[in-house]
Amino acid sequence: MSKIKIGIIGCGFMSQAIHIPNFIANKKCEIVGVSDINEELSRLVAKKFNINFYKSYKEIFKEKSIDAVAIFVPPQLHPYLAMEAIELHKHTLIEKPLALNSKTGCELLKIAQKNKVKLMVGYMKRFDPGCQAAYKIIKELKQTNEIGPITYARVYNFNGANWESGCSSEVIRIASKVKEHVDLENLDIPKFVKLKHKKDYFGSFTNYSHDINLMRFLLGDPTRIIATNMRKGSHTSCARTVTIFDYKDFDVTLETGLEKSYYWNEGVHIYFEEGDMHIKLPFPLFKNVPAKVKLHKNNEGVKEFDIKWSWGFQEEVNHFIDCIQENKKPLTSADDSIKDIVIGESMYKAFTKKQAITINYSNV
Repeated sequence: MSKIKIGIIGCGFMSQAIHIPNFIANKKCEIVGVSDINEELSRLVAKKFNINFYKSYKEIFKEKSIDAVAIFVPPQLHPYLAMEAIELHKHTLIEKPLALNSKTGCELLKIAQKNKVKLMVGYMKRFDPGCQAAYKIIKELKQTNEIGPITYARVYNFNGANWESGCSSEVIRIASKVKEHVDLENLDIPKFVKLKHKKDYFGSFTNYSHDINLMRFLLGDPTRIIATNMRKGSHTSCARTVTIFDYKDFDVTLETGLEKSYYWNEGVHIYFEEGDMHIKLPFPLFKNVPAKVKLHKNNEGVKEFDIKWSWGFQEEVNHFIDCIQENKKPLTSADDSIKDIVIGESMYKAFTKKQAITINYSNV
């Protein structure tokens, strides 16, 4: 089977430290070239990795030899670049979130379906071997009912100050010549979001859509939001939020905030009638360090599972390439990922209206 030819859009920190090396490590694909709005940066990155440089992302999109593109740019640019790529029949992997509102996400999905291309969103936590193991264990516990039904779950993410995990020394950094200020009034954020809340909405959703997506992977889709509260965080770009989700038979809280601790504070704690499971997520950039999974059963004590050493980011790339070669639907497909946007919108509505909100997935 011939190798999948890849074009990379965006040469920033994550692209250099994470994504380009992981594509290079996959022997089923080959990076044809890279492009970045900062031409000097993209030239240096191309030289570093011994791959071709393209002056414009448009040249990559129009390159007939390229089968697929991976887009690693700021969130507000995701839908515009993805739309152009899929209209030119390129399979597309794009960083989370797919878009900043569900309407735009649905438009992207329709175009991808029309052009028969894979559109996958970079929710790498679903590919973490620990999260994969937890998914299978939860499914088995539901079938056997050996420790009873789920009674409550807590999803939390307070990040940490040392999130780069020592990767910064490997990265080429050039002061951007591009205006980095986010024009809040012109962002593709839902119109019902008030201007005074747009910065918090943008910062919080783009950071914590990961945790919404992981919650849905492990527990399914919530039916409604009972309540959301949002407070101004110490970090200027993110609010602290607490949301209570209704899962019909149990409730789930999502707690988020951006703190300056020197450890990574993110995980999922699921409570059953006769036990509980704790999934502790690692620093996201730690290579080959999976989430830790501990299961407590009343009659058997605590078991910590032996999880294979692999990296969610690498498994994500491997999955994207396999989906193209084997014509499979991505685990983090566009239609699935739009639900995360719908939930983010519903959280905001619950906060501003101070009332419960039924989550409407009908347009997905």
